Amino acid sequence: MDFMRRKSFLILILIVALAGILFYVNFNNDHAVRLGINAKITQINSAEKIVEATYFDTKSSDQFKIYIDCNNAIKQQQIIYCNYNTSEVFDISFDTLNIGDQIIFSLTEDTFNNLEENAIVQALQIQLATQRLH
Repeated sequence: MDFMRRKSFLILILIVALAGILFYVNFNNDHAVRLGINAKITQINSAEKIVEATYFDTKSSDQFKIYIDCNNAIKQQQIIYCNYNTSEVFDISFDTLNIGDQIIFSLTEDTFNNLEENAIVQALQIQLATQRLH
Protein backbone atom coordinates (compact mmCIF):
# COMPACT_ATOMS: atom_id res chain seq x y z
CA MET A 1 0.00 0.00 0.00
CA ASP A 2 2.86 2.38 0.81
CA PHE A 3 4.28 1.82 -2.68
CA MET A 4 0.95 2.76 -4.29
CA ARG A 5 0.76 5.95 -2.21
CA ARG A 6 4.24 7.03 -3.30
CA LYS A 7 3.45 6.21 -6.90
CA SER A 8 0.23 8.25 -6.76
CA PHE A 9 2.06 11.14 -5.10
CA LEU A 10 4.77 11.14 -7.81
CA ILE A 11 2.16 11.09 -10.56
CA LEU A 12 0.37 14.02 -8.92
CA ILE A 13 3.65 15.98 -8.70
CA LEU A 14 4.38 15.31 -12.38
CA ILE A 15 0.89 16.45 -13.40
CA VAL A 16 1.23 19.69 -11.40
CA ALA A 17 4.69 20.33 -12.85
CA LEU A 18 3.48 19.71 -16.40
CA ALA A 19 0.48 22.00 -15.86
CA GLY A 20 2.82 24.71 -14.55
CA ILE A 21 5.07 24.42 -17.59
CA LEU A 22 2.13 24.56 -19.99
CA PHE A 23 0.69 27.58 -18.16
CA TYR A 24 4.06 29.37 -18.35
CA VAL A 25 4.54 28.63 -22.06
CA ASN A 26 0.99 29.66 -23.02
CA PHE A 27 0.84 32.89 -21.03
CA ASN A 28 4.41 34.17 -21.28
CA ASN A 29 4.24 35.64 -24.81
CA ASP A 30 6.40 38.75 -24.26
CA HIS A 31 9.40 36.95 -25.72
CA ALA A 32 7.67 35.45 -28.73
CA VAL A 33 9.33 36.52 -31.96
CA ARG A 34 7.63 37.22 -35.27
CA LEU A 35 10.06 36.41 -38.09
CA GLY A 36 9.82 37.31 -41.74
CA ILE A 37 8.57 40.89 -41.66
CA ASN A 38 9.52 42.38 -45.00
CA ALA A 39 10.37 46.05 -45.51
CA LYS A 40 12.22 48.29 -47.94
CA ILE A 41 14.73 50.86 -46.68
CA THR A 42 13.83 54.43 -47.70
CA GLN A 43 16.20 56.43 -45.43
CA ILE A 44 19.18 55.66 -43.20
CA ASN A 45 20.19 57.63 -40.10
CA SER A 46 23.76 56.42 -39.61
CA ALA A 47 24.35 58.53 -36.49
CA GLU A 48 21.43 57.03 -34.53
CA LYS A 49 21.49 53.63 -36.33
CA ILE A 50 17.84 53.92 -37.37
CA VAL A 51 16.44 53.04 -40.78
CA GLU A 52 13.21 54.39 -42.19
CA ALA A 53 11.42 51.70 -44.14
CA THR A 54 8.14 51.01 -45.85
CA TYR A 55 6.28 48.01 -44.54
CA PHE A 56 3.44 46.19 -46.27
CA ASP A 57 0.75 45.22 -43.75
CA THR A 58 -0.77 41.94 -44.86
CA LYS A 59 -3.78 42.39 -42.52
CA SER A 60 -5.00 45.62 -44.09
CA SER A 61 -3.15 45.53 -47.43
CA ASP A 62 -1.73 48.97 -46.60
CA GLN A 63 1.84 50.09 -46.96
CA PHE A 64 3.17 52.44 -44.32
CA LYS A 65 6.36 53.96 -42.96
CA ILE A 66 8.12 52.69 -39.83
CA TYR A 67 11.42 53.47 -38.17
CA ILE A 68 13.57 50.49 -37.25
CA ASP A 69 16.00 51.07 -34.39
CA CYS A 70 18.95 48.80 -35.17
CA ASN A 71 21.02 49.46 -32.02
CA ASN A 72 19.98 46.26 -30.23
CA ALA A 73 20.59 44.14 -33.34
CA ILE A 74 24.03 45.75 -33.71
CA LYS A 75 24.94 45.03 -30.07
CA GLN A 76 23.77 41.42 -30.40
CA GLN A 77 25.55 41.05 -33.78
CA GLN A 78 22.21 40.21 -35.40
CA ILE A 79 22.56 41.96 -38.74
CA ILE A 80 23.02 39.15 -41.21
CA TYR A 81 23.10 38.28 -44.89
CA CYS A 82 22.05 34.96 -46.41
CA ASN A 83 23.24 34.11 -49.89
CA TYR A 84 20.16 32.35 -51.27
CA ASN A 85 22.21 30.44 -53.88
CA THR A 86 24.66 28.89 -51.41
CA SER A 87 22.60 29.15 -48.16
CA GLU A 88 25.68 30.70 -46.54
CA VAL A 89 24.82 33.09 -43.69
CA PHE A 90 27.23 35.64 -42.27
CA ASP A 91 27.28 38.77 -40.13
CA ILE A 92 27.36 42.16 -41.81
CA SER A 93 27.66 45.67 -40.42
CA PHE A 94 24.96 48.34 -40.27
CA ASP A 95 26.97 50.31 -42.83
CA THR A 96 26.33 47.55 -45.40
CA LEU A 97 22.63 48.54 -45.59
CA ASN A 98 21.65 50.87 -48.45
CA ILE A 99 18.57 52.87 -49.38
CA GLY A 100 16.39 50.66 -51.59
CA ASP A 101 17.49 47.41 -49.94
CA GLN A 102 14.88 44.83 -49.05
CA ILE A 103 15.24 43.65 -45.46
CA ILE A 104 13.61 41.07 -43.22
CA PHE A 105 13.45 42.00 -39.55
CA SER A 106 12.15 40.39 -36.40
CA LEU A 107 10.19 41.93 -33.53
CA THR A 108 8.51 40.69 -30.39
CA GLU A 109 4.97 39.48 -31.06
CA ASP A 110 3.55 42.26 -28.89
CA THR A 111 5.41 44.94 -30.86
CA PHE A 112 4.27 43.43 -34.14
CA ASN A 113 0.63 43.37 -33.03
CA ASN A 114 0.78 47.08 -32.11
CA LEU A 115 2.65 48.23 -35.22
CA GLU A 116 1.42 51.59 -36.50
CA GLU A 117 2.38 54.20 -39.08
CA ASN A 118 5.57 56.11 -38.12
CA ALA A 119 6.24 53.79 -35.17
CA ILE A 120 9.79 53.38 -33.92
CA VAL A 121 10.44 49.68 -33.34
CA GLN A 122 13.36 47.83 -31.81
CA ALA A 123 14.57 45.15 -34.23
CA LEU A 124 15.79 41.91 -32.69
CA GLN A 125 17.43 40.82 -35.93
CA ILE A 126 17.83 42.29 -39.40
CA GLN A 127 18.56 40.30 -42.53
CA LEU A 128 19.60 41.96 -45.76
CA ALA A 129 17.32 40.24 -48.25
CA THR A 130 18.57 42.06 -51.36
CA GLN A 131 20.95 39.64 -53.04
CA ARG A 132 23.90 41.89 -53.81
CA LEU A 133 26.78 40.52 -51.71
CA HIS A 134 28.96 37.69 -52.98
